[in-house]
Formats: sequence, structure tokens, C-alpha cells
Amino acid sequence: MNQETPEGVRRIDVVAASEMQAALEEAAPAADLVVMAAAVADYRPRERADQKLKKSGADGMVLELAQNPDLLAGLAALAPEAMRVGFAAETEDLEDSARGKLEAKQADWIVANDVSRPDIGFEATDNEVVVFGRGGGPVRFPKQSKDELAGRLLELFAGGGTVSS
Repeated sequence: MNQETPEGVRRIDVVAASEMQAALEEAAPAADLVVMAAAVADYRPRERADQKLKKSGADGMVLELAQNPDLLAGLAALAPEAMRVGFAAETEDLEDSARGKLEAKQADWIVANDVSRPDIGFEATDNEVVVFGRGGGPVRFPKQSKDELAGRLLELFAGGGTVSS
């Protein structure tokens, strides 16, 4: 879903992980809050073709992949004073995966959701998440509109871990 850019927000559109990394390197050091809601593919083709790859008569093709940079993990060094928020789109072991990501990425918060459910998450108008922060128990947000959830998440981050009912 494409959203309008809110007033007061500086939006930087990117296509590739390398473009997102460059945008982060420019903007993140001066930020108070960095929310990494956009998912970047873990891998990319090692080589990029400038033109169509034609069939060669062989049965298939071997595609070599290279790992993309871990943008969330790199934020700790890039913006050590900023509050760093990551997202975990999970299909199993949601809590263990999110807690592991929180520590491994040196994030302040991880917002986890179960993307195996068709009624929430990608391409749905609603979402339901569990938020993990440093030094506290999980905060659960029941199914609600993404707009409402975004406001409640910002309230959580700004309030240092508490949110009104």
C-alpha cells in the first residue's frame, strides 16, 4: 500500500538495499528515532544483467546471490544516540526470533508480527503486533488498523515503554 508522506516527514525513496544504505548513512546520524519498517531482501543477484538473459538451450540457469548489508545491525554504529526500531516479519517462533533479533541487531525495539496470517500484515488493512524492548516484557497490540497502530507504536517509543489503553 502506498501512503501519503505525512507533513514534516522527509521521505527518501529507494529501490535497492545499497540506495537505502546510502540514505541511512546520510540521514541517521542526526536522527533521534530511526524506524526500519521497510524490509530489504537478504540477498541480491551477484551480477546484474544490462539486458535480457536469453535461453541457452540448457535445462536451467544457476543464479548466484550475494548477501545484502544488514542495515538495522549497522545502525548501532551509525546512529548510537538514536532510538533504533526494527521489525520482524515471522512465520514461526515469533517471540524467540524477535528477542534474538533485538539483541543481535542492537536495536532498542523490535516490532514483530506473524506474516503467515492472511488477515494481518502485508496487503491487509489491519495488523497485530508484539513489541519487544530492552529491559522489559513484551507489549502486545491487538488487531487494529495500521494507522491506529502506527500512532500507538510512536506513543510507546516516545513514552519509553508505556502506552495508554
